[in-house]
Amino acid sequence: MRRFHLRLLTATFAATVFYSSMAFFAEAQSPARDYASESAFHLVQNGHVDDAIAVYSKQIAAEPDNYILYLRRGLVLYNLHDYGSAIEDLTEAARLSPNKIKTAADLGDQRWNSGDPITHAWALELEIHVVRADALQHLNRFDEALTDLDTAVSMHPKHALNRHARGVVRMLIGRYDDAIEDFDTVLGQNEVVSDTLFARGLAYFCKEDWLNAKDDFARAAKIAPRNAKIAEWLKRLTDKTRALGISTT
Repeated sequence: MRRFHLRLLTATFAATVFYSSMAFFAEAQSPARDYASESAFHLVQNGHVDDAIAVYSKQIAAEPDNYILYLRRGLVLYNLHDYGSAIEDLTEAARLSPNKIKTAADLGDQRWNSGDPITHAWALELEIHVVRADALQHLNRFDEALTDLDTAVSMHPKHALNRHARGVVRMLIGRYDDAIEDFDTVLGQNEVVSDTLFARGLAYFCKEDWLNAKDDFARAAKIAPRNAKIAEWLKRLTDKTRALGISTT
């Protein structure tokens, strides 16, 4: 069941994460480092990822305490689906991160200034945890992924996608009530509506709460009528309750 749910629910946001990060390096750098970073970025854009990794590896050898270099290489490895190597780099990036800010609220008005070094460091650390969590999920290391997502949610409690992702992982390890709590929070913000309704429906299904599962699947199907997965699970629930002799009307 875990593998099946993971295949259905794990979000693949690699390209978005990668290019948003590459555009978000605002701190002052030396001309040589700027040139190397720009060169690696263009290598990635043109599909020469092995060469880009070589550039980042050379930079890391010269600056082994620069967490951003580990993050950059980790993101390239993540996009290559080399999740084990990506996790190693992202773990090192997290260890070296200079961020001292715990939550978005602690940033105050600085949270809207992406060029501010403090905001910059906070946002990059948040990204490290989110991407590492996704890489860990791909390796079925759900408990470790949950630790990263707990950190991400604590850093930015109102971030709907991260809370949705945590709900999925909680469901995968059998913490259905906790998952439903996360999905409730997301839906309360009117975010990720059809996906979150579907995910919550699965959590209810796993709890054998057939009425709530059917309600969520039906609502999700109404919002996304062409989504075959939602239609499949709505039919599966109908067949299941019919076989059990249970009415969900």
